[in-house]
Amino acid sequence: MAVVLLLAGCGASASPGASNASSAPASTPTPGSPAPTSTPYPAPTLFTSPLYRYSVMLPAGWLVIPAETAWDGIAAIGHDDPIVDQLIGPQVPNRCKTVFLCGPIAWALAAPTTESVTALAAAMDAAEARDHPCPATPEQQDATTIDGEAALRTSKHCPTDGGTLLLRAITVHEGIGYYIWLQDPAHETAVEPMDHADFDALIAAIRLPD
Repeated sequence: MAVVLLLAGCGASASPGASNASSAPASTPTPGSPAPTSTPYPAPTLFTSPLYRYSVMLPAGWLVIPAETAWDGIAAIGHDDPIVDQLIGPQVPNRCKTVFLCGPIAWALAAPTTESVTALAAAMDAAEARDHPCPATPEQQDATTIDGEAALRTSKHCPTDGGTLLLRAITVHEGIGYYIWLQDPAHETAVEPMDHADFDALIAAIRLPD
């Protein structure tokens, strides 16, 4: 985590797309909840989380490893833990300068909460600072929406001086707090605008359960 953060334990003790997405082929979306696979989707695919029930339309080339067990709102969070849905972007040539192939990774989960979005964001900031070399206060935090619900979008580098860019969005819908993160393991400043675009496209594609 200082280094290549990958938030192995993106750490919460709190309750609670894409440069590639924009250029995805205009194929017919594939509905449903895909089974775990190590094979990227050949066409835009609608993933519905079996445990957390949100849906997201992923561009061609992405793959998903769904969570195996639900988060309890307390346990520490890692990007590849069995409590998170892993949303893995394609490894793209020439995206990065220091490696031949690179691409973003994202992860998401949810848990019941009685807290506001602002309170959840503050608790998660504290958890990330406690469990990782992340600042206690994000470098930037902006109001946005996820499927019409008020949300907070934050960005920070972990560690602050030259660390990996970590993007996060949180919203609350019908008593459930939803969290999604994105980072690029390539850790190149020049790629960060693409990371922001990927993240904005990803959260724009999320649909919350009815």
